[in-house]
Amino acid sequence: MLKRMHLLVLLLIFYACIHTNMSASSRTDKDKKKERTKDFHLQTHNPCNTDNKQAPIHCFCNPDNRPGNASRIECWIFGTDLTEDYFLWSYFSSQPKILEMLLKVVQRGVFPFIPTKALEHLKLLKTFTVLYGSIERVQPYAFANLTQLHNLDLKRCQIVTLQKHSFAFLPNLTELNLNENRISELHKDVFFHLPNLQRFYISQNNLSLIQEGTFKELTRLLELDLSSNYISVLTNYTFTGLSELKKLDLNNNSIGMLGDLTFAELWVLEDLRLDSNQIAFISERAFAGLSYLKHLSLRDNQLTILPNNLLDGVPAIHYLDLHSNKLETLTNANVRPIIHNLYNVTGYLNIAMRGWEGCIGTLGRGWKCCIGALGRGCEGCIGALGRDWEG
Repeated sequence: MLKRMHLLVLLLIFYACIHTNMSASSRTDKDKKKERTKDFHLQTHNPCNTDNKQAPIHCFCNPDNRPGNASRIECWIFGTDLTEDYFLWSYFSSQPKILEMLLKVVQRGVFPFIPTKALEHLKLLKTFTVLYGSIERVQPYAFANLTQLHNLDLKRCQIVTLQKHSFAFLPNLTELNLNENRISELHKDVFFHLPNLQRFYISQNNLSLIQEGTFKELTRLLELDLSSNYISVLTNYTFTGLSELKKLDLNNNSIGMLGDLTFAELWVLEDLRLDSNQIAFISERAFAGLSYLKHLSLRDNQLTILPNNLLDGVPAIHYLDLHSNKLETLTNANVRPIIHNLYNVTGYLNIAMRGWEGCIGTLGRGWKCCIGALGRGCEGCIGALGRDWEG
């Protein structure tokens, strides 16, 4: 009886071992099958592998196409049937290490939206560019709150409308390019939580209205390009929030006058460009508070006279361009606050008044060129625009 019991125990142990090995083997086979299925899924659901020649979009990856290996992706859009829910966008989950993404519309392709459902998989993305899109409006939170995004380029995308929080929760964005679109208005709730934006370009649009408070969230902005638009009115609240701005380009707009304290919020501004507007009047205190301003360009406007104390608040100016205006006179009082800067090697004064043929006086070794004729009886150059110059 004892022997039988012993034998039964051995058989049970033997059976248990076999069952355990079989179970382990079965689990291993299942795991391997699962991995193969996963690999197959990643390979076939990979935006870098677009085998269908009829697909409306084809993407190419670097350094290679394997899942998880791409750091850059370039997609060419040929078709017209892409939608925000197109299946390919979900495939971007197989390439989470992409740092740079370019979408380029070619031939007769149409691309009318921001692919938010692709971007939400690219948490490490640093640069995003769309070329030749037809994106009529940018939706709220269109860029999936990408915390690592540095550069966003949407020029030539036919954008008309920026909705509330179109650009929001992008804490590392440093450059935004919206040049050559059709944007007509900027509202105060478009930009939200962009604490590191330094350069914003929105040149060559249809911009005519900038709502007061539009830039209040852009406290680190250094450069703002609003040139080649239809801006006609500026107030002392237009630039609220831009306390660190150093360069402002307003060339080629429709500005007719500059009132008191127009730029008072721009405490550290160094470069102000107002060429090719319709400025006929400048208030005596228009530039008040711009104690760091070095470059002021008012070329090609409608100015006939300058207030005597206009430059009192901008003592650092060493570059002043007044060419192609209708100035009738330029007095000692006009330039006295900056006269010593003009003797410097970087000093530059460009003027043209009725009857004047030249452009620039020679006020020392550093001056660039010379006035050819200052009216009927004047020949040569200005020797010293200060002590000896009376008008």
